[in-house]
Amino acid sequence: MARLFSWAIVLFPVFLYFDICHLVAGLNVSACFKDEKDSLNATCPSGYMVRILRSFYGHSSRGACSYEENDCTHEEEQNYPCMGRESCRVNLPTRETGRRTKKCDFNYFQVEYQCVKRSEIRTICNTKQLTDQSGYISSDRYPNNVQGRFTCSLNIRVEPHRKIQLYILDLDLKGERNKNCTDYLFLNLGVNTITICNRSVNEKSFPTSKNELNLTLTMASAGKRKGLWLYYEAIPPLASTPVPKEPTKKYPTTERPVSPKLIASERNTKVAENPTVKNYQHYQSDPKPQVNNSVIFVAATAGVIGTLLFILITFLIFLVFKIQIKKKRQKVYSNFIVQNQDRKNASHNQTLSNLSNIEI
Repeated sequence: MARLFSWAIVLFPVFLYFDICHLVAGLNVSACFKDEKDSLNATCPSGYMVRILRSFYGHSSRGACSYEENDCTHEEEQNYPCMGRESCRVNLPTRETGRRTKKCDFNYFQVEYQCVKRSEIRTICNTKQLTDQSGYISSDRYPNNVQGRFTCSLNIRVEPHRKIQLYILDLDLKGERNKNCTDYLFLNLGVNTITICNRSVNEKSFPTSKNELNLTLTMASAGKRKGLWLYYEAIPPLASTPVPKEPTKKYPTTERPVSPKLIASERNTKVAENPTVKNYQHYQSDPKPQVNNSVIFVAATAGVIGTLLFILITFLIFLVFKIQIKKKRQKVYSNFIVQNQDRKNASHNQTLSNLSNIEI
């Protein structure tokens, strides 16, 4: 029993560490088109949010239903409304046997996602400045719809001699193509400024030219819109930050879909209260899925601290139990000494009484 208890103490932090890292690093769900499935379910534990990293068609020469090295792939250009929730149902594009392109016949569909802890996400309207080297940012009530009209600003500043890479994970702001943006995100990237509205399909990345980034979110319409979810990180990362291995194998580079509307302007351009946006551009990017290094480091540290606390509590319980046993033994021994002394005294008194009754 004692040996099993010792093994439990040793293995508990190991399982905890790998479980947390597994959630943070990446998960995937996939299915073959020949299967009867009509959807895939990306699920996270309570308190976590689904971040879809990529979804793609794949062809396996040996009939496998998930990605293997050297598979032919094609990125899916899709916006998922369930992004940011604890579970996300992704409808399969087709239940037919494959989808033919110029490159190959696809026989499976795969979705890669990540579970992000909700408590680690900062809201843009409740935070004035961030100095962490990486982190998540969202609009209020995300992934639920934004309420009211407002303008919020946030400043991000990382260590000197580093730059900031910003990723748009999910963006749903009111506005249609070739029309003015009433709800928009304004970015000051250092060299230029960018205004973003409409919707984002797949992740987009925006590099800055310095260690500071200013964001302004303006919601001027009364329509229903989900808002936004962002992730940023300092590049290059700090030397002390552990860099985890990639959760999945490297994939062949594929062409990314059309992005939301972007408007580039000169540096230090001011944002008008009701801007008129013209000259729309389409921006293409190919960001690799990023693993939150700081979260993995915190998870590992939490596992070690949890293990030490568990051992300390166990030791204290054992110590208290041992002290109680010792006190009980001392009490029993003291009672035994007292009883033995009482017997001796009684015997001595009886002897004296007997001697006094003897007639000489």
